[in-house]
Amino acid sequence: MKFNAQEIRYIERLRKLERTWRWGRWLALFCGAVTALPLALLGSRLISLVNGLEGNGFPASSVAEIAILCPVCYILLGITVSLPLRALVNWSGDPSRVLLLRLLDSEREECHETKVG
Repeated sequence: MKFNAQEIRYIERLRKLERTWRWGRWLALFCGAVTALPLALLGSRLISLVNGLEGNGFPASSVAEIAILCPVCYILLGITVSLPLRALVNWSGDPSRVLLLRLLDSEREECHETKVG
C-alpha cells in the first residue's frame, strides 16, 4: 500500500500521540487528583454558605459568593471526574488508534517479507 506525504504525516502524528499517551495518562490521573482538593475546599465553603442563607435573610454578599463559587465547583468537578476516567478507560491508548497502527505495521511487515522473499 502506498501513502502520499500527507497520509504519512498523519500516520506519524498518530504514532506520536500513542507515544505521548504513555506519560499523558499519568498526567491526567495527577491533574484529577490535584483538582480534588480545591473542589473539596470550595464545595465545603459553598455548602456552608447555602446552609447559612436562610438564617441570615439572604445577604447579597453570600448570594454573590454562591453565584461565583457554584460554576467554579462544577468546572472543577468536571475536571476531577473526566480526566482520571478518560485515563482509566483508555489506559492502553485509544483503541481505534492502536488498531489502525497495528494494521499498518502488519501491512508493512507483509510488504517487507514479500520483497525479501
